[in-house]
Amino acid sequence: QGCSFVLVSKLFMVDYDKKAPYLGVVKFNNLSKFSKKLIPLGGINNENLNKLKNIQSEGFAILSEVKKKPAIIRRLF
Repeated sequence: QGCSFVLVSKLFMVDYDKKAPYLGVVKFNNLSKFSKKLIPLGGINNENLNKLKNIQSEGFAILSEVKKKPAIIRRLF
């Protein structure tokens, strides 16, 4: 359909639904073998931010944690 990137959610466990399934780093990286145009989304917070270094992707999407703690942006760039 001409998409540049596809958001794939949830990468990590989310606070609002602890029972909901999530991919984790290994499953996401297995998916990314098929396409590098996948962008992980969901559950990314201050505690698991360092795990993003192991993600095989051209980027990631984060919103909730930035709204709660805008200073997290300094850790990203």
